[in-house]
Amino acid sequence: MYCAIIGDIIQSKELADRAGVQAKLQETLTQINRRYEKALASDCTITLGDEFQALLFTPVPAFELMEEVQRRMHPVRLRFGVGVGEITTPISRRLAIGADGPAYHYARAMIDRMKESERGRERPREELLYFSGDPGDGLINAAALLYRQVERDWTGSQREKIAAYLETGGTQESIAARLNVSQSSVNRAFKSARLYEYRYALEQIRAYLESVYGRWEL
Repeated sequence: MYCAIIGDIIQSKELADRAGVQAKLQETLTQINRRYEKALASDCTITLGDEFQALLFTPVPAFELMEEVQRRMHPVRLRFGVGVGEITTPISRRLAIGADGPAYHYARAMIDRMKESERGRERPREELLYFSGDPGDGLINAAALLYRQVERDWTGSQREKIAAYLETGGTQESIAARLNVSQSSVNRAFKSARLYEYRYALEQIRAYLESVYGRWEL
């Protein structure tokens, strides 16, 4: 069983600096490929300029991976389709292109589902991530919908503090010192951003996936 991810920049043709965004996406994926190297059957690969694909050995770290991509790409928004299933063709380790099978079919169906739901709307729907191919996909999608809505409402100041926390794993005190702000301002930012609810939803998704597919560590 593999986990396929298809990520797609929302309304990419309307971006003022499309070339700059694509360059940022390439830089982001290079960093992601290094960080998640042990989990990737095929590296995150840009396929259509504003879309990328990746293939993982396990879905366990998939949600953290996607959230890191979104965090690094902010304020550009992405939609993600995720599929769990078999791959029926040869797999290239360095390029997630050319492989095929149910895992990618599920992921593509999820992307198409979101695009269809957005037609005729002035702004994309909040369902920016869909997961398919697992018996628990309904509950996973519900949790993902909630935590992505929480993330979408973060302010710039909150994002700076949360990024420092998620990327370093430091304490509130160490983050405050790093950003030259007070510990109380970090605490207020975390609470008002509902960071702990966001993390809880991600942790519960991971706990479920680990119960089905086994543990995975960086």
